[in-house]
Amino acid sequence: MNIIKKKTLLFLSAATLIASIISYGCPKKNHQAHSSKVFLLAVDGLTWSVIDDGIRRGRLKNLDFLIKNGASGELQSIEPTASPAVWTTIATGKTRAEHGVTWFQLPGGDGNPVLANSTHRKVKAIWNILSEHGKKVGVVGYYVTWPAEKVNGVMVSDRTFFPVKDGVYPPDLNKEVADLVDGYFMSNIKPDGEIYLS
Repeated sequence: MNIIKKKTLLFLSAATLIASIISYGCPKKNHQAHSSKVFLLAVDGLTWSVIDDGIRRGRLKNLDFLIKNGASGELQSIEPTASPAVWTTIATGKTRAEHGVTWFQLPGGDGNPVLANSTHRKVKAIWNILSEHGKKVGVVGYYVTWPAEKVNGVMVSDRTFFPVKDGVYPPDLNKEVADLVDGYFMSNIKPDGEIYLS
């Protein structure tokens, strides 16, 4: 199985868990099952075999709790699978043709290929819609969120580990986020997707 298929299968497994959490919630004792807060955890490339093994070994206790107190199952994906397109489909509820994020690289402003980014998305994502309705949002590391968008809350884009500007909203959180990721920058991968040796 090639690396793209493996990553896709892993992501789809995580998306299944995420959809279950959103649909059914994970109530704690003395809390209503359907509160007004949603926590979405997405891990690109995660598979059920890894999750099941980690739970059996007692290493994924929090994830085990979410699964036991929510709902889970397998998710059918869109073809051809590509993480940026799938993640954007989940965030928008639209097809790749409707939302515009169709692959890993798309034409930049000058027509040359760049990594897919939030400027390629042609429709609103759930965080835009919630923000417009006065709901607070916090988006951290979600695929295809750079440059960070203005939201009613906080957005830390998927490019936070790259030395790029516009990775965080509101901008006054840049220093705090930079301090948190200090030393973890992926300096051998350029934001446009080109990998180079330093």
